[in-house]
Amino acid sequence: MGLNRELLGKEYAGPDWEVTAESTRAYARAYGDDNPSFLGDGEIVAPPMYGVVYQLPALMAPLFDPDLEVNMGKLVHGEERMRYLVPVKPGDTISSKATVATIEEKSSGEVLDIALESVNQDGVKVCESKAVMFIRGKKKPASADGSGAARPAPEEPPPREVLHSRTLPTTKEMPQHYAEASGDRNPIHLDESFAKSMGLPGCIVHGLCTMAISQKVLIDELCGGDPLRLKSYGVRFSGMVLPGDELTTEIYKLEETGELLKVGVEVKTQKGDAVITMAEAEIAK
Repeated sequence: MGLNRELLGKEYAGPDWEVTAESTRAYARAYGDDNPSFLGDGEIVAPPMYGVVYQLPALMAPLFDPDLEVNMGKLVHGEERMRYLVPVKPGDTISSKATVATIEEKSSGEVLDIALESVNQDGVKVCESKAVMFIRGKKKPASADGSGAARPAPEEPPPREVLHSRTLPTTKEMPQHYAEASGDRNPIHLDESFAKSMGLPGCIVHGLCTMAISQKVLIDELCGGDPLRLKSYGVRFSGMVLPGDELTTEIYKLEETGELLKVGVEVKTQKGDAVITMAEAEIAK
């Protein structure tokens, strides 16, 4: 049974989230960030991707709405795209809502886009994001006539001007730490036997944790350590990361305007497997 399209446009309000220094620091440490903007003794800010923490309850509301009919056993987080509007700091109270934005049928399942937005205690919007979920289904013929004919091979991408490349490690404990800091306790990240029962080689690192690691590289290398210069970041999750893998984040130039630098990002494991692709970020100059 497919997703219930009658719920397109339905909104879900999440509970208010009280931002604390303890929770923002824990989130930064969970993916190995050492930026003093997040961990210092004075006034600190939340990492930009801390948005996934305060938006999580709102995101879960439609996914667990029985009327939407999401098969959670076949759900995969395909993309995450975030726009950072105003810094979030300890002491803020954040309110988030989720909207069932689009439902699209694909040859091997359905794509569900959930739009999220969050405001602070002053009613100022702090973050907009889109979570793209893929619900696996029965494979359909690839061609329009049902013949299953193969699609043309994709064109070779144009040459890229690489700005930075940096390799950072994951750890065996990272899935546990990230689950505690983010609230995402999916057992594929925490329970070895359950992960294997789902066809995985074992526990895997959260995709959002991988995204956060590459976000650290963006802030360190292109923002001079200033997280407020990162204005947006969006990724496609393309593969799994095992605890202990090393991740190389490669940043390349896309375009430059008077105020913004737009870059592409790709993340690969030490084996050369791409785990984040088609990623883009906007950096304020």
